[in-house]
Amino acid sequence: MWVYKVNDRFRAGIPDIIGWYDGVPFAIELKAGSNKTTGIQKKTLEDMRLAGARTLIAYNTDTVDKFIEEVINGR
Repeated sequence: MWVYKVNDRFRAGIPDIIGWYDGVPFAIELKAGSNKTTGIQKKTLEDMRLAGARTLIAYNTDTVDKFIEEVINGR
């Protein structure tokens, strides 16, 4: 299990979008332009992936759309 304490407002690296679909957890880190993920963001996404979540670092909406479609279709 991966747990985020809502009252932990000082924790860096939490993905921009966290959700569940039909029991499948997913997390998306949104980036724009040449913006890159930080080490803590990568570590958090990896921890979530190892705990069973689907994860994505997205630089455009097409990537997000495809990822969500894959989550919904169980791929």
